[in-house]
Amino acid sequence: MEENGGMLMLGYYNSSGHIGDLEFFTGEELAFTTIVAVGEVEAFSMPLIKARELIGNDLDFMKEISFFLAKNFKYASLQNSENMLLSVEERLLAYLTFSFPRLKITEKLCDTAMMLGTSYRQLLRCIKILVQKGYLEKRDGFYYLLK
Repeated sequence: MEENGGMLMLGYYNSSGHIGDLEFFTGEELAFTTIVAVGEVEAFSMPLIKARELIGNDLDFMKEISFFLAKNFKYASLQNSENMLLSVEERLLAYLTFSFPRLKITEKLCDTAMMLGTSYRQLLRCIKILVQKGYLEKRDGFYYLLK
């Protein structure tokens, strides 16, 4: 989170996965990233020191987590490149398509704007364009993805 209370989304994920792996390997005791869930999430936690003792030398675990870290690094590299090169309209469509597979957009638009690194007014302009192009439709106070 930025000093002004804003956030910038570095990536979005829509699947199962791990968090806390960087802290596990770097020895950090406090998380240095923030996770924001826009939908339902199941999670469990383990005490970090205990986890290092129990699974830190487990070869199967290390192989699994190494694969996961490499996959995440590749994805994050591509995602960050796209975020720099794509327009707000393109980033919005990609984010909505990925984050709302049921097609109903339930997130607050001010939060979406903040995560995309744009203003609320610019987001509304983009939504208007996407409605005109037939990608979005507003019904019952919600936006729906059509394509």
